[in-house]
Amino acid sequence: MTVAEELSAEVCRFLLSSEEVGRVAFVGDDGYPVVLPVNYRLQNDLIVFRTAPGAKLDQVPMRPVAFEVDHLAPTVRAGWSVLVQGVGHDLTTAIGPDYEQVRDETLEHWDPGAKDHWLGIVIHSITGRQIANPRTSPPEEPPADL
Repeated sequence: MTVAEELSAEVCRFLLSSEEVGRVAFVGDDGYPVVLPVNYRLQNDLIVFRTAPGAKLDQVPMRPVAFEVDHLAPTVRAGWSVLVQGVGHDLTTAIGPDYEQVRDETLEHWDPGAKDHWLGIVIHSITGRQIANPRTSPPEEPPADL
C-alpha cells in the first residue's frame, strides 16, 4: 500500500537542493504552455539556471512561471514532486552582491553550447507531495540542522 503526503516547505527546499535537473514552465509567444528541462541550483529564495538566447530568455523574465522537480522510483511505486510558483528574472547583469554571488558560483549544464544568460525564479510559493511505499522506503526528511 502506498501513502501520499503533503511535504512542508522546508522539506521541499531540501529536496530541491538535492537535484540538479528540473523543468521550467511558462506561456510561450503563441499563448500555449511550454515546459523545458534545465540544470538549476537553489540559492536562498532563488532557483537559478543558465540559458542561451531563445524562448526561456524571451518569455521567463518579469512573468509568472512554474518550476517542477520530481524524483521517481517506479519499481517500488514511490517518489516525490516539488512545485514552485514565482516570477522570473534576468540576472545576467543584475547589480548587487546577491546577484554577483549567483554568477560567481559554478552551474554545470548538460546541454552543449554557450549559456551566457542567468535567469532566476523568485519563489512565491512552494508545495510538494511524496508517495511512499512504507514497506520499501521511509519518507525523505531534511537533516535536523535545517
